Amino acid sequence: MRKVLVIFLFALIFAISSIASLAFEKNDSLISKINSINDLNLCLYTIEDTLPEIIRSRNTETVDFLFNRGFEIANKLKADTSIAFLYLHKGTNEYYFGNYIQAQDYFQMAIDKYLRIADGEKTYRVKLNEANAYNNLGIINKKQGRYAAALVSFQVALSIRSSINDSIQIANTYMNIGNLYNAQRDIHKSKEYYTNARNTYLNLNNEFGLATATHNLGLINELIGDYDEALKSYKLSYQMFKKLERLKPMATSLNNLGNIFLILNEIDSVKPTLDAAYKVYSEMQDSVGICSVLINYGNYYSKIEEKDLAESYLLKALDLTKSENLIDSEISTTKILAEHYSSTEDYAKAFFYLSMAFQLEEEYKSEIDEERFHKLDEYYREEANKQRMAIKELELKNSKTLLKNNQEFTLILIISLVIIFVLLAFQFLKYNSTNAIKKELEATNSELSRINEEYKQTLISKEEKEILLQEIHHRVKNNLQIINSLLRFQALKGSEESRELILELQSRITAMSLLHEQLYMNKDFTKINVKDYLELLLNNLSSAYNKEHPIFIDRQIEIENLDLDTLHPLGLLINEIISNSLKHAFNENSGVAKIYLKFYIENGVHHLKMGDNGVGFNKEKFSEPTNNLGIELIGSLTNQLDGTIEVLIDKGTHYHIQFSISKKAEILSKDRLI
Repeated sequence: MRKVLVIFLFALIFAISSIASLAFEKNDSLISKINSINDLNLCLYTIEDTLPEIIRSRNTETVDFLFNRGFEIANKLKADTSIAFLYLHKGTNEYYFGNYIQAQDYFQMAIDKYLRIADGEKTYRVKLNEANAYNNLGIINKKQGRYAAALVSFQVALSIRSSINDSIQIANTYMNIGNLYNAQRDIHKSKEYYTNARNTYLNLNNEFGLATATHNLGLINELIGDYDEALKSYKLSYQMFKKLERLKPMATSLNNLGNIFLILNEIDSVKPTLDAAYKVYSEMQDSVGICSVLINYGNYYSKIEEKDLAESYLLKALDLTKSENLIDSEISTTKILAEHYSSTEDYAKAFFYLSMAFQLEEEYKSEIDEERFHKLDEYYREEANKQRMAIKELELKNSKTLLKNNQEFTLILIISLVIIFVLLAFQFLKYNSTNAIKKELEATNSELSRINEEYKQTLISKEEKEILLQEIHHRVKNNLQIINSLLRFQALKGSEESRELILELQSRITAMSLLHEQLYMNKDFTKINVKDYLELLLNNLSSAYNKEHPIFIDRQIEIENLDLDTLHPLGLLINEIISNSLKHAFNENSGVAKIYLKFYIENGVHHLKMGDNGVGFNKEKFSEPTNNLGIELIGSLTNQLDGTIEVLIDKGTHYHIQFSISKKAEILSKDRLI
């Protein structure tokens, strides 16, 4: 038996070494083949044909060779489409290794190249790759939280793919846009695009795409509380993934099924389903999936009042995230642990894990900032080298000028032997002219050096200030979030009346926190994306005042950017009015509850219209003294905007606020250098 085992091991080692040897021989053969092709066009075509497969194989040495050789030939031939193709796949390669900032740069460079090519000159293949560049840039923007930019990229990709009838990629883009709206908790838009994707996959008979879209529709149904439909979608997607033998999505469907069983109190079905998901994730060694199942185990045991087992599984999940360095999962797990200890009234541990979550977020952001700083430092070094080269070039020019003057001076001396008097007079004039030129050149060199030094100092100072401002806004945002958490813990110990007051205070603090978060994410501190900020604010208010019956918020935001001085009182004003509607406008007999917000410019005047179809209230409260802090804030914040407010009580409460931004603020915004 031992001999058989030894023979088997030797055979296995020999097979592995043979496969590795064949792989190396294949790569060496490819490099030799590329080097042996003399026709540059044929060589470039061969590189583009083999590059995607080599990138997927993660053979770094061969990939680097193909990129270097490809860029060299493409630049020689001035082949813009090939350069764009190489930029696109260079970005894809960086993305596979997790280098998202570099990947974003390469995708943007590919798009810039495609934009320089006339539409009439773009072949089907070129348009296909151009759409891929926009799609990949959208994915990077989504990962970095720039949802508005991601949506633009996905929409452009969708337009290009529609123009060439690339049906499968159209469906994939629908899925990407659905995922984007899902991340923003715009459930209705997300469901619309997932449905479009499912129908397209169904027409194409694409089973895997159909299974993925069905699973995602289950996520949407879970979010809107339609748990029966979510259960059907998860069961169907599980059967489809199982048929296709796609293990990871199959385990994901099982994990989500277990969570739905828990919500529907089908307790007997929860653990067997989670056990099946855990088994698949363990076989695949998928740490993120295992962590997700462990958290669901914790929720399950918490549901059946076995708090010790719940704590044990949540701590196992936290240990796994630490050992595998899963930063995002570690942050979310510590927050779940904080909620668990809060439910058991162990507020000391709850605050400990909440503080740990904030600290992890701080360190994670710092790593990103450090990477950006190194990138800036590299940029400054390159600029400094360019300046030194310019100075050396100027010095060389001066040396040539002086040499020329000396040669002329020598010639004049020889001629002076023949005509002494004329030569002396001429030499005197020439000498004066030479000295004047020399002094002028020296003065020019000195002035250029001074200007160059001032420029470098000014540039560095500006970037340092911007980094410092970003750090300040980031810390202010984190401090406001910690205050919010402390208020939440305090609310748990107080009366119902005090909890309502604290909830109002939390919503106002969150409005300011979100504004500082937008400032931290922006490079330009004078312009803040209004839609991104208000979408986050409205989603936060919907979550904070979650009612038993759904309340729909219709929003139409037509203004792109505003400065901090305007958006600060505006955000607090919207927060007060929307929160008042969410709290007081509706009761059990209200029917379909709706709130609307419309923000636009007409004839240079900003118009903000908000209201609801609720029960309404007494309009006289706005015209007489009152102790209601919310009403006083609405009036005070309108005054800060130098605006006017009209209140209409007709089938609900409606507000119309008008204000204008000063010319000074507009000029400052326009003159800002990026």
